[in-house]
Amino acid sequence: MQYIIVKYFFNIFTTVCNMKRCYFQPEFDCMKATYSFFYYKAILRKVSFDTTLFYKEYNKALTVLPPKEAKRLARWAAHYAQKQPQLLPVSL
Repeated sequence: MQYIIVKYFFNIFTTVCNMKRCYFQPEFDCMKATYSFFYYKAILRKVSFDTTLFYKEYNKALTVLPPKEAKRLARWAAHYAQKQPQLLPVSL
Protein backbone atom coordinates (compact mmCIF):
# COMPACT_ATOMS: atom_id res chain seq x y z
CA MET A 1 0.00 0.00 0.00
CA GLN A 2 2.77 2.45 0.95
CA TYR A 3 4.63 1.61 -2.26
CA ILE A 4 1.59 2.55 -4.34
CA ILE A 5 1.19 5.87 -2.52
CA VAL A 6 4.88 6.73 -2.87
CA LYS A 7 4.86 5.76 -6.54
CA TYR A 8 1.73 7.87 -7.11
CA PHE A 9 3.28 10.99 -5.55
CA PHE A 10 6.57 10.41 -7.36
CA ASN A 11 4.66 10.23 -10.66
CA ILE A 12 2.92 13.52 -9.83
CA PHE A 13 6.25 15.12 -8.93
CA THR A 14 7.93 14.01 -12.16
CA THR A 15 4.92 15.12 -14.20
CA VAL A 16 5.02 18.59 -12.68
CA CYS A 17 8.79 18.78 -13.14
CA ASN A 18 8.49 17.79 -16.79
CA MET A 19 6.23 20.76 -17.45
CA LYS A 20 7.72 23.93 -18.86
CA ARG A 21 8.39 25.38 -15.42
CA CYS A 22 9.40 23.39 -12.38
CA TYR A 23 7.53 24.63 -9.33
CA PHE A 24 9.52 22.72 -6.73
CA GLN A 25 13.18 23.45 -7.47
CA PRO A 26 13.59 25.73 -10.49
CA GLU A 27 17.35 26.09 -10.01
CA PHE A 28 17.86 22.46 -11.03
CA ASP A 29 16.12 22.76 -14.39
CA CYS A 30 13.64 20.00 -13.60
CA MET A 31 16.30 17.32 -13.63
CA LYS A 32 15.19 13.84 -12.73
CA ALA A 33 16.85 12.53 -9.61
CA THR A 34 18.32 9.07 -9.62
CA TYR A 35 17.51 6.35 -7.14
CA SER A 36 20.85 7.00 -5.43
CA PHE A 37 19.85 10.55 -4.54
CA PHE A 38 16.70 9.39 -2.73
CA TYR A 39 18.64 6.51 -1.15
CA TYR A 40 21.24 8.83 0.38
CA LYS A 41 18.57 11.26 1.50
CA ALA A 42 16.85 8.43 3.36
CA ILE A 43 20.15 7.28 4.86
CA LEU A 44 20.96 10.79 6.05
CA ARG A 45 17.56 11.09 7.70
CA LYS A 46 18.07 7.78 9.49
CA VAL A 47 21.55 8.61 10.82
CA SER A 48 20.80 12.20 11.81
CA PHE A 49 20.83 11.21 15.48
CA ASP A 50 24.66 11.04 15.39
CA THR A 51 26.56 14.04 14.00
CA THR A 52 29.75 12.20 13.06
CA LEU A 53 27.86 9.40 11.32
CA PHE A 54 25.69 11.93 9.49
CA TYR A 55 28.69 13.78 8.07
CA LYS A 56 30.50 10.56 7.25
CA GLU A 57 27.53 9.38 5.18
CA TYR A 58 27.10 12.87 3.74
CA ASN A 59 30.69 12.95 2.47
CA LYS A 60 30.34 9.44 1.06
CA ALA A 61 27.19 10.49 -0.79
CA LEU A 62 28.94 13.51 -2.29
CA THR A 63 31.66 11.28 -3.74
CA VAL A 64 29.20 8.76 -5.20
CA LEU A 65 26.57 11.07 -6.69
CA PRO A 66 26.97 12.95 -9.98
CA PRO A 67 27.97 16.63 -9.57
CA LYS A 68 24.47 18.10 -10.11
CA GLU A 69 22.89 15.72 -7.64
CA ALA A 70 25.71 16.28 -5.16
CA LYS A 71 24.94 20.00 -5.29
CA ARG A 72 21.25 19.25 -4.83
CA LEU A 73 22.01 17.00 -1.85
CA ALA A 74 24.26 19.66 -0.34
CA ARG A 75 21.41 22.18 -0.46
CA TRP A 76 19.01 19.67 1.03
CA ALA A 77 21.47 18.77 3.80
CA ALA A 78 22.05 22.43 4.68
CA HIS A 79 18.30 22.97 4.95
CA TYR A 80 17.85 19.74 6.91
CA ALA A 81 20.67 20.60 9.32
CA GLN A 82 18.97 23.89 10.19
CA LYS A 83 15.90 21.97 11.35
CA GLN A 84 17.93 19.48 13.39
CA PRO A 85 19.59 21.20 16.39
CA GLN A 86 22.10 18.39 16.96
CA LEU A 87 23.56 18.87 13.45
CA LEU A 88 24.14 22.64 13.68
CA PRO A 89 27.59 22.76 15.38
CA VAL A 90 29.26 21.28 12.29
CA SER A 91 29.00 23.29 9.08
CA LEU A 92 28.42 21.70 5.70
